[in-house]
Amino acid sequence: MKLMEHTFLAITEAGVEDELAKEISGRFQVEVETDINKVYFKSDLSAVYEGNLSLRCMNRLILLLERSRFKNLDELYPIVKRVDYGWLIEPKRTFRIEVRRRGTHPFTSLEAASKIGQAVIDGYASSTGRKLKVDLESPDVEFWALIKDDEVQFGVNTTGGSLHKRGYRIYQHPASIRTTLACGLIYLSEWRSSEPFLDPMCGGGTIPIEAALMARKVPLDAFGREFAFFNLKFFDEGEYGKVKAKLKGEASDGPFPIYGIDISRKYIAGARENAKSAGVRDTVEFILGDGLNLNVLNFEPRFIVVNPPYGVRLSCPSLKEFYFKMINSVKKASSKATIVAVTTATNEFKAAARRAGAQLVEERRTFHGEMPGSILKLRI
Repeated sequence: MKLMEHTFLAITEAGVEDELAKEISGRFQVEVETDINKVYFKSDLSAVYEGNLSLRCMNRLILLLERSRFKNLDELYPIVKRVDYGWLIEPKRTFRIEVRRRGTHPFTSLEAASKIGQAVIDGYASSTGRKLKVDLESPDVEFWALIKDDEVQFGVNTTGGSLHKRGYRIYQHPASIRTTLACGLIYLSEWRSSEPFLDPMCGGGTIPIEAALMARKVPLDAFGREFAFFNLKFFDEGEYGKVKAKLKGEASDGPFPIYGIDISRKYIAGARENAKSAGVRDTVEFILGDGLNLNVLNFEPRFIVVNPPYGVRLSCPSLKEFYFKMINSVKKASSKATIVAVTTATNEFKAAARRAGAQLVEERRTFHGEMPGSILKLRI
């Protein structure tokens, strides 16, 4: 018997939507629809468990309940009230509304949250005869309303806090990259786990650590995460256990040729701490060295994924020259390589790539540290 299909919204970082779409279509064998920061797909409820445990580019998974046009604030009420909440939330559970709003509206996000919250209370009461309680600080269930211009998408957050907060990071590098963005860069590089992988400016080690977790197929609950779906009425511990067992069976110990280099002794020590916390200290080799002098390596890096300095968080006298030396260093160390980098200094990086004779094969817009930037893919 075919299980009931539901519509899901997977939220990710700008610029890596296509990589998350590939993850989803590969994992669930479904068609996907992409938008900025978003990927939509349809599946049964097992996707709640498997998606949250395995989709490495995803920040949150929203189970969509309504998607509709509206003209004014009052029209949000009937859209949300008509949802069947009886199978989602038990009377003892508390809830809150999270509103994400884009566009110009004659109401605030707080006003929208108040209107939608009342609709949830009234809708639940009309179908169950019970009244739900609101908890704005620590709710059991969080409903999301994404309002863009005249459209509202309403659903329940199955994840909880963003998955980019993996839970293993002990050392905080001053210019760290979000783990979900790091995974998108790794996927974009098309790295094959048997080939040497390098981050020549690894800082706190996020990129090589995520590469190791990806290669080893470590589920995303490995660091003690509590998922929001634990509090949803449909949560089935037996089914969840089956999914966990399936993913555990996919795991691999390697070995994998993954390397991280940094010129800072402090950063390398922090990266090793983070790798140990993530359970991949034996998978990543961290090297104290100069990322601008890679020809001294005893291996030939084939896939380079890097979050280089870009002159805002870290001081860099001449970004063009710095980027040129970095790209040229890869050329000297490898006869054939793919470089994927994220930077807010897009023009400087592209100029350096041209000077070094590297081929720019792809450019995507993203946000890095709340600043507009680019993901750039080069071939040498």
